[in-house]
Amino acid sequence: SDPCHQAGTCDSGTGQCTNPDRPGLCPNPVGTRLSVGTSSDCVIRLDGTLACWGYNPNGVSPPSGTFTRVAVGDYRAFAVRADGTLACWGRHCAHTPAGEFRQVAAGVGWDWDCGLKSDGTALCWGDSAPAAPSGNFAQIGAGLRHVCALRDDATAVCWGDNDYGQTQ
Repeated sequence: SDPCHQAGTCDSGTGQCTNPDRPGLCPNPVGTRLSVGTSSDCVIRLDGTLACWGYNPNGVSPPSGTFTRVAVGDYRAFAVRADGTLACWGRHCAHTPAGEFRQVAAGVGWDWDCGLKSDGTALCWGDSAPAAPSGNFAQIGAGLRHVCALRDDATAVCWGDNDYGQTQ
C-alpha cells in the first residue's frame, strides 16, 4: 500500500524513496543495526548512514557520515562513527566524551549515558553519572537510570539506581 514500494523506488542502500511524489525516508528502511528509544527509532542503513523516525522535540536531524552502532534514548541519540568517535543529537549532548568507542547506551538517566571504549572499558558521563565498574566488557545496555554490561568472561554486572533490585 506504500507508493514508494509499489513504484519500486525505495533505494535499499540509502533507505530513501526516489519516487518524486513521495520523497523522504521509505517505510521499513533496510539496515544492519537498530535502536528503539522511548518515542523514536534509528537504523544504520546498508551503506552505514543513519535513518531515524518518530518523536523529535528538538528538530535535530541525525548527523551525516557512516556509523557502526546507534543508541536511541529518551531525549537524545548517539551513534559510533566509523572512526570510533561519538556523535550525539538531541538534548544534553554537551557532555559527550572524546575518544574512541565501540558501543554506547543512551538515555539511561535524564542527564547521563554510558559506553564501551575501544579498549573494552566502560565510561559513564553527564550530570550525576555513576562511576562505571573497572574491567573489560563485551556488551553494554541501558535501562531507566541503570546500566548492565557483560564482562569479557560473560558475567553480568549492573550499576546505577537500585530502586527495584535492578543492579544486584
